[in-house]
Amino acid sequence: MTPNLNTWFFANSADQEVCFSVQLPHDYKEGSTIYPHIHWSSTTAAGTSRVMWKLDYQWVNLGDQFTASTSTTLSGYEVVGGSSESLLAYEHAITNLGENGISGTGKKISSILMCRLYRAGSDGSDTFTGSAALLSIDFHYEIDSFGSNLPFTK
Repeated sequence: MTPNLNTWFFANSADQEVCFSVQLPHDYKEGSTIYPHIHWSSTTAAGTSRVMWKLDYQWVNLGDQFTASTSTTLSGYEVVGGSSESLLAYEHAITNLGENGISGTGKKISSILMCRLYRAGSDGSDTFTGSAALLSIDFHYEIDSFGSNLPFTK
């Protein structure tokens, strides 16, 4: 039986993308590293094949300017947790993006990440020949308060 997944599917041998933005919440510990990762599933048994996910981003504080030509790319294809050796069809998998996370040096609450997430199907590290379903992307971050004392500053 095939589950009815209503989400983004990324085909193999192609670079397909989704764009989104993230605002750092008011409980974010300013200046600390954040850790993005992808929750995904394969539509057929992946075995030990893997998907190469990449994230391009710009992270800008309130009052700073975005640039048209500068972004940073993080990538990941290893699966963490669960069945890390051999993936089954429709198994929930997690892939970290960037081994060391994203440095938050100088970053504040209410800063924004403008992001482009894509499956780098043309990358030689992407060895899975089926479609990959994006379940979610999230960022783990350190907190140091329940929020902020003022609307836009700690």
